[in-house]
Amino acid sequence: MKELEEFAFRGCPNLNKPSILNDLPDHELIIQEQRIKQKELIDQLKSQLEDLETYAYQVILKQLLNQINYELLIMIDLLLKFISLVILKCRQRWYCKNKEL
Repeated sequence: MKELEEFAFRGCPNLNKPSILNDLPDHELIIQEQRIKQKELIDQLKSQLEDLETYAYQVILKQLLNQINYELLIMIDLLLKFISLVILKCRQRWYCKNKEL
């Protein structure tokens, strides 16, 4: 849960205010800096997406395992009830056979 909280509060680089290198009003420098910031943003978003996919996979895996465990417990319970019923029927037959003798 801590990882999800850290993921949620990561900031995004500010792309609206490029600083001008060497105080030059050179348009090419601004564009190059903008590209660098966009690349950083893309890399950060890729990383966040990977983190989110990993987290989602772990959550889904836990849910599936919990569901499988629950279904197994139900099947074990039914099996135990069936075995108890079979034992009860065997005892009744044995008792009936011995009573007739």
